[in-house]
Amino acid sequence: MPLLVVLYTKIRRVEVLDHYVRGQIHGYIIANPGDHYNNIKDELGLNNGVLAYHLMVLEREGYIVAQRDGMYKRFYPATAKPPRERLNPMQRLIVDEIRRAEGSSQKDIARRLQVSPQVVNYHIKMLSSAGVLRLQRDGRETLCYLEEGKGLA
Repeated sequence: MPLLVVLYTKIRRVEVLDHYVRGQIHGYIIANPGDHYNNIKDELGLNNGVLAYHLMVLEREGYIVAQRDGMYKRFYPATAKPPRERLNPMQRLIVDEIRRAEGSSQKDIARRLQVSPQVVNYHIKMLSSAGVLRLQRDGRETLCYLEEGKGLA
C-alpha cells in the first residue's frame, strides 16, 4: 500500500513576490495606495478567496499594511509614510493637540480632548508605531512629540 506524504513549505520572504498574482496585487497597491479591498478585487479581476489569501501573505511578510476605514479595509505599501488622510478622526485630534503643545503627556491630551486615557493611549501607540509620533518617558509620564517630515501638514 503506497504511503502518501504531504509536504508543506513555508514561503520565504524573498520568494513572496515571485508569484505572478501576488506581484500583481503588490504592484497595484504601490500604484494605488489606500485603495480598498473591493476595488482591488474588481480592478484585478480576482475572486474573494484568491485576493484574501494573497493580501494576507503580503501583509504577514511586511510588504503591505491594512487599515480599517469605516466599512472599508484599505491597503498601503509598508514603506509609505502615513498621509494625514490615513489618520482617523481621533488620531487627527491627537496630532493637532500635540502640534499645539509639543511634549504633552498622554494624560494631558486625554483631559483636553475629554476622552478616556485608554482611548488616547491606544491611538498614540498606533501613531507611534506608524512613525508619526516620538514618545519619551519622563518619570511616570510619557511625553509625545511629532516626528519631523511625516507629511502631516
